[in-house]
Amino acid sequence: MTTETPSFIISEAGGDKEFYAAYGLSLSLWSWVEHALCRVYLRVAHSPNMESLGRAFFAVTLFRDKVAMVDVLVNEPLAKSDPHGRLGAEWKSLKSKLRRAAQNRNSIAHVSVWSSPGLGSYGYGSIWNLAELPIEPVARERYVITLRKMRDIGQGFESTARRLEAFAETLHRPAD
Repeated sequence: MTTETPSFIISEAGGDKEFYAAYGLSLSLWSWVEHALCRVYLRVAHSPNMESLGRAFFAVTLFRDKVAMVDVLVNEPLAKSDPHGRLGAEWKSLKSKLRRAAQNRNSIAHVSVWSSPGLGSYGYGSIWNLAELPIEPVARERYVITLRKMRDIGQGFESTARRLEAFAETLHRPAD
């Protein structure tokens, strides 16, 4: 048995391999964002059992709540150790970037994949929402997630994850 998805299934689902590859990569990069945020959390949290602390982080279901949890832990040490506010400004900027990234994540997690002449594969809502779209590809493009937009979203996730990891490295681990 082959592990490759048959091309007829991909075409029946409405997309092409290149779009699905970008879609899968974007979702994988989102996972990196969540793991990088967890690294910030582990860096500032006080616990002798880091494995349990990491499990607790991922037990929180809503991403917004994970960010809020990290925010509480980050702000207190920063107030004490960052008198010039440079790290505080970076964290504030990161929270804004995380909010935008979460919106992008939600937009790609809840789309169906469609295809149309002149536009190729794209992500949009369910079949019930398609009638809302303009027919002309140029007009439709602004409302859907094209291959280019999907790649941009993935690159945004990568950029956010790298910034989170760099931020984590600037934080001092609490004394045990």
